[in-house]
Amino acid sequence: MVKDISKKQKDYKWFKIFVIILNIIGIGCLIYFAIPYLRHDVSIRNLNAMLVLYSWDSCGFILTLGLIPLLLANMMAYKFIDLKNNKIKILYFIPSILCLIIVCHYLFIATDWKEEKVKESIAIMKCSINENHYTYQIFEEDNGEFSLGMEDDDTMPLSIVDYTSKDTIIESIEKYYKTNGGMCP
Repeated sequence: MVKDISKKQKDYKWFKIFVIILNIIGIGCLIYFAIPYLRHDVSIRNLNAMLVLYSWDSCGFILTLGLIPLLLANMMAYKFIDLKNNKIKILYFIPSILCLIIVCHYLFIATDWKEEKVKESIAIMKCSINENHYTYQIFEEDNGEFSLGMEDDDTMPLSIVDYTSKDTIIESIEKYYKTNGGMCP
């Protein structure tokens, strides 16, 4: 009977150590991911990733995922780790509260949930030079100005384009292709 009690005490002691280590890991993760988020770090850690995100954005997402496990670890510490003053035990929830504040900021303030408006082009033209074919899209911005969409491998210098109107853009592109031996049908 005495061995049974000491074994339970020993198991309980190991469980308390496990809960303390779990809370230390949770606090470490909170600090590790909160610093880039709070600094609004706009570096990109892995350009080859499937989803390329800024560091602050990925840290905000990871903190969102880690809120529940951190809360569970803090609740286990509150329940199983005994202190002389029970009012101090509420301090175990400080990491969860900090994480909750950061997650709320990430979800409700920092994240823009509006869908991006895709602008429709007002004109599309196709041109050819040296057996290479290029497509140009002309857009009208909200402020009445015009912009040009072109392919990444296009070598036409943008300095030759007159952005005054849709017609001047088309004329300047046609002129460039005619002077360089190309055509815009």
